[in-house]
Amino acid sequence: MAVAGDDLFVTSRTNSSRGWVGAKVTKFNASSGASVWVAPERKVDDPAAVAVAGDDVFVADGYEDSVTELSASTGAPVRVLSGAAYKFKAPNAMAVADNNLFVTRISDEKTSSGPPSSAPDSISELDVSTGALVRVILGAAYKFDLPVAMVVAGDDLFVANEEGNSVTELNASTGALVRVFSSAAYKFDLPVAMAVAGDDLFVANYKGNSVTELSI
Repeated sequence: MAVAGDDLFVTSRTNSSRGWVGAKVTKFNASSGASVWVAPERKVDDPAAVAVAGDDVFVADGYEDSVTELSASTGAPVRVLSGAAYKFKAPNAMAVADNNLFVTRISDEKTSSGPPSSAPDSISELDVSTGALVRVILGAAYKFDLPVAMVVAGDDLFVANEEGNSVTELNASTGALVRVFSSAAYKFDLPVAMAVAGDDLFVANYKGNSVTELSI
């Protein structure tokens, strides 16, 4: 889900013998709960994440290794972002900071799909206005390890690493590493979701059945 002003955007899908079917994006009025529109049918096999930037809604397709851009006003398709340059692989989390969209990449050995590859986990940064690739953020120092959630707080982008039991903090403007939170004191145990409230970052631990609160 993603919230923008008085609008709520929700992705959904149904599992059947044919795999994922009925993938769609629905826009709701957050005040009343009324449905505003359902995005036209297209081949979004695995709508794993949604993010909003102005009048653009971006939907990550974890199966097609692509990102679909829709009009937030009408739900009409704008374009599909895909191709080797983007380095998309099983994108399952997105976040928007200013005019940039951040998309996670998960390595082939962790998704068990596609040809064998040594490509590491990484973050692709795109220009919201043009859809052009800005940079690919990767490297051992970031300690990306199955990045499954992202959230922006001020000038910083926080990335939850499910298998790494850690949270990586980046400068959202430059992509530079700020720090990695990973000590036993945080009690991260398969962190899979995050949210920001004021100066605090909350991290949900799937296996730990707990929430870790950090001072940003």
